[in-house]
Amino acid sequence: MRYQLERATELTGFCLLVIVFFVVWWVYTIVDILKNDFTVASNKIAWLLVVMLIAPLGLPLYALIGRSQKKLIGDDIHSWPSRRRNL
Repeated sequence: MRYQLERATELTGFCLLVIVFFVVWWVYTIVDILKNDFTVASNKIAWLLVVMLIAPLGLPLYALIGRSQKKLIGDDIHSWPSRRRNL
């Protein structure tokens, strides 16, 4: 009986650790989506919906695919001077 109680306590601690990890990852991903601009504006809304509604699938998908769809600093045509050479 004592062994079963110790085993249940270990399992509960592990489950709690996994849950905390996924909640932190979920919040971090949502903040990352909201902070950044995407190359296509509708992608931001789509990723928010995917991550918020189906988190177990959306979190790894965003980590693998979504992060590469963000605009990089300087991607905007108006943020840099023209790169044309005067000929």
